[in-house]
Amino acid sequence: MGYAVAPQETAKKMNAHSSYDNVNIVAAKCGIAALNDASGLAAAIKRTENDRAEFISQSQRRKIVMVPSQRATSLMIETGKPIRQVIDYFKAKNVLIGRPFPPLDTHARITLGTPPEMQAFWKAWDGMGSS
Repeated sequence: MGYAVAPQETAKKMNAHSSYDNVNIVAAKCGIAALNDASGLAAAIKRTENDRAEFISQSQRRKIVMVPSQRATSLMIETGKPIRQVIDYFKAKNVLIGRPFPPLDTHARITLGTPPEMQAFWKAWDGMGSS
């Protein structure tokens, strides 16, 4: 399930490649249920806000420079190292982080995860300086 926001001309080009039946029934039913679940949406927003606040707190504690963002579920941080090296390091620790975003060659895109996933991220981060 997803959506796109685009200028009219771009939307026309995209529409030429869509099909009327490209969402399976399970995804459609889940999408409808989600649209009708105000309390679930409120809980998800609150959980995301709390996760972001915790990530920002952990980053500040470690003096990590972040790219400012609003309400995103992923954040961009300065690693101080070549991003390919950082991605490989985290992968070796079983932690997957975002792809490179040139020209931000020393920045990592971190998507918020579950508390255990974020604990694994911070454990790996804290070990990165000694690797």
